[in-house]
Amino acid sequence: MTDTGNLNRRAFIGAAGAFAFAPVPGRIFAADERPLFRMGVMTDTHVGRTRESCSRVQAALGLFRRIGVDLIVNNGDIADHYYPEGYRALREIYSETYPDPALRPREIWVYAWHDAFEFMPGAPREDTTRHADAAFAEVRRLLEAKDPVTTAFEFHGIPMLVFNQFDRPETFERMISTAIADHPGKPIFVFSHVPPSGTVYNSWRWGSWFQREIYDRHPQVVDFSGHVHGSLRNDLFIWQKDFTVINSGCLQVWGGIPVNSRCISKSEYGVLTVDVFSDRLLVHRHDVRTGEEIEPDAPWNVALPFAAATANYTVERKRARAAVPQYPKDARLSVVADGHGTLTLAFPEVADRPRAFLHRVTIERQTADGGWAPLTRREVFGDYHLKDCETEVKVAFSRGFFEPGERIRLKAQPLNAYGIPGEALTLDFTVPTPREIAETLLDRPWSEGEFPLAMRPSRFMDLPPTVAPAGSSLILACDVRTELPEDCAPFDLGVVNAVSGEKLTAPVFSPLGDSGVMRYVFEYRQPKAGGCRLLFAHGARNGRVTVSRVRLLKDSDPRRAKA
Repeated sequence: MTDTGNLNRRAFIGAAGAFAFAPVPGRIFAADERPLFRMGVMTDTHVGRTRESCSRVQAALGLFRRIGVDLIVNNGDIADHYYPEGYRALREIYSETYPDPALRPREIWVYAWHDAFEFMPGAPREDTTRHADAAFAEVRRLLEAKDPVTTAFEFHGIPMLVFNQFDRPETFERMISTAIADHPGKPIFVFSHVPPSGTVYNSWRWGSWFQREIYDRHPQVVDFSGHVHGSLRNDLFIWQKDFTVINSGCLQVWGGIPVNSRCISKSEYGVLTVDVFSDRLLVHRHDVRTGEEIEPDAPWNVALPFAAATANYTVERKRARAAVPQYPKDARLSVVADGHGTLTLAFPEVADRPRAFLHRVTIERQTADGGWAPLTRREVFGDYHLKDCETEVKVAFSRGFFEPGERIRLKAQPLNAYGIPGEALTLDFTVPTPREIAETLLDRPWSEGEFPLAMRPSRFMDLPPTVAPAGSSLILACDVRTELPEDCAPFDLGVVNAVSGEKLTAPVFSPLGDSGVMRYVFEYRQPKAGGCRLLFAHGARNGRVTVSRVRLLKDSDPRRAKA
């Protein structure tokens, strides 16, 4: 490898007293100690066709310029589709932010799936991979990127490897092994779009198994990745075990996999700056809207070289020091019935730090002997990612969850990022009879509903035919037990058209481990053609699903009964 760091630029900046390595709040190192270099890292910018769609990238570049970075990384999904206008706008903004080429930081561009999507107009979605090489070459031209799509180089003594999303395992293995042999004792910086599986948040679901298997053999690897979309306001996006992963969240929207819940997308404005020393990395998180540093007194401090025994960001060490959120001392849980069968729970948001990462609501029903049996549970995200949080959390359960007149016990708990709960709020409640009674089309045990699942399956259970007219508003309530390892992705559950495969409901997610029997409810329209199927998709390497009861209702609620 050849050192391509711009030494003339460094010398010029040092002489001129410009912005590189100027004092920056939160930089925890001695005044006379300088990093080898400083990186600005963003990912999943998903720009559109217009210059306006690049506004978050423009804000990030302005931040990087003020802080003084030597290297700027975009870790993939640069545009939302293959948008030539968007790439041209990015090039303009980069050049305007750094008008003097002599002062322009080195650039790393990672090319990912969205950058090849619709490169060939009208081509099927599944052809994206086939056209990726041609698409990436054109994206590189539009960005005026100097480096090849897949490349290796040395930057101020540190080996840097850049992969596109469709590089093969053998390419990763060869380039990493070569870098280790050529640079004994050095960390190997790997820039790839997809993180290794089972590392940072959402990577069980959206990670790469082959990268995990390769990196597990090479503790020198420091992986900088994107793809999983998340908020940088917790430490779920840094991970260590046998190597190190640092994920930069996204500059678009993020979600997640809350149990038995449809996740609502949330906007994100987070980027990283990284001070690279010979013996450590200091990773700073920023909000590009204001330039605010997130937890400026606690940057992620990654010791080099990697040592598993003292790695600071293992899941076990992060969990041990994670504070637990609590509801206010005077908090109460309340419930409102709307007369149509929907119950809405309300309780205060956790306003003080640490905020709730998730809120878990569990519901039990009273049994004939006066005891309590689990009915369902649901998780929703807290406002931990917001500067100013909402004052109240509301969680709704539709009529399919309950029987009129039954006694239920409601419980809400705030969870930290590692699932550790705070004190619970509880309330006992009798379910009222709705004004309109739904017609029961089906209610029976489902003895055929147990089956094992292999790696990353999609399994369907055909629902019995219904005589409901096309367009009818239906409610499907299923009592389901899922059994999964803790180190895997959950199942997606939903209803699809048996003929076309069209999704009739948004997916919800199972818990990990043994869920016990819990109720899922899906509301959808009876399709004009074809029956319906219950879908279990994107599960673990192994697992089991048991469906014990299926209940199908025709909804008479006038608010939803439009054809």
